[in-house]
Amino acid sequence: MPSHTLFLNSENATTSSTNGDEFMIRFNQPIEIPRDAKNTKIYLHSANIWYAFPNITIAGGNADFYITDDAANATKYNIVLDDGLYSLSDLSTEIDRLLLADHAISSGTLTLSGDYSTGKVIVNLATGYQVNFASDTMYELLGATSGQLVPSGGLTTGTYTEKLPNVATFSSLANILLHCSLSNSGVYNTSTSTVLGSIPITSEPGYEIVYQPYNLLKLNADHLRGSSINEITCFITDDDGSTRLNTNNEDWNCVICIEWD
Repeated sequence: MPSHTLFLNSENATTSSTNGDEFMIRFNQPIEIPRDAKNTKIYLHSANIWYAFPNITIAGGNADFYITDDAANATKYNIVLDDGLYSLSDLSTEIDRLLLADHAISSGTLTLSGDYSTGKVIVNLATGYQVNFASDTMYELLGATSGQLVPSGGLTTGTYTEKLPNVATFSSLANILLHCSLSNSGVYNTSTSTVLGSIPITSEPGYEIVYQPYNLLKLNADHLRGSSINEITCFITDDDGSTRLNTNNEDWNCVICIEWD
C-alpha cells in the first residue's frame, strides 16, 4: 500500500503562532498523491505534547488577587501572578510569596487548601484581613463568585476558614483536539471539521503527553487524490474545539500518514 509518512515538529516549522498552538511546514518538494489513488486515508499515527497549558494568564484576566486589612478599601493590596499552569498548592505558595515580597504581609496570612470530596477550595485567613474576588481575579478558577468577599461581613476578627461555594476549575480539559489542514472529512459534533485526532490527557501537568493509539482512526481523504501538497498546517484546541491551547512555548510534534490503494 503506497503511503507518505509526515514527521512534523513545531521546533523546525516554517512558521508558528505566538502562543505555540499552531505551526505550518512548507515542504522542499511537493507531496504527490496520484490521481488514480483509491481508498485514500489520512490519520494521526502519534503525537507528543507537553501538558503545560496555562490556567492563569494576565491576558485571560484571572492573574490578579486582592486582599485588604482596611475595610474601607477592599482592593488595597493587589498582586499579579505570572502566566502559568498552577495546582492549588502551587497557587497558595505563590500568593503567599508575592504578598510577602510586594506588600510585606506575613507568610501564612492567607493559605488555600482543598476539600477533595467536594472539589471546592477552602480559604484560610489570619486575623484582620478580607479577600475580594473581584471580576478581574481568579475567582472562577477557585470556585468563588464574581465580587465575593471572604468573609462577607468585613475583616476577620480571628483565624477564619471559609469554603468557596462552587467547584474549582483548575482545568476542565479532558482531551486535546489535533487539527490538520489536509483533513476535512471528520465530523465534530454536527459539523465537518479539520480534527484529525482526539488525544486524551494521560499525564500530570508539567509532563509530556505521549499519544500512540493501538487502533488507528483512519479518515477518508479522497479529496487529496491528484493533489500536489506544498505545505501542511497543524494546530491544537481544547476538547470543544473553540479555544486554541497555549503551549507555554513548549514544542510539540506529531506523525501524520496518508495512504491509498
